[in-house]
Amino acid sequence: MIRFFQAVFILFYISVSASAQISGFVKDKSTGKAITGAEVFINNSSFRTLTSKDGSFALAGLEPGFVDL
Repeated sequence: MIRFFQAVFILFYISVSASAQISGFVKDKSTGKAITGAEVFINNSSFRTLTSKDGSFALAGLEPGFVDL
C-alpha cells in the first residue's frame, strides 16, 4: 500500500512540475500606464485571466510549448 502512494505522489509531482506559466504586464502603448481589467487569453483554449491593478497577469498550469495570446 505504501508503494502505491509513493507511485501516485511521484506521478503527481511529475505532472505538476511539467507545467508552464506565462506572466507579464499590459500597458497603454502611448502613456505607459497599466491597464486594469484587461482580458488575457490563449486562443482556442479555456485559459484566460484579467489583469490586476498594476496591469500584471499570470496564466499557470499550461503545457510547455508555443501559444497565441
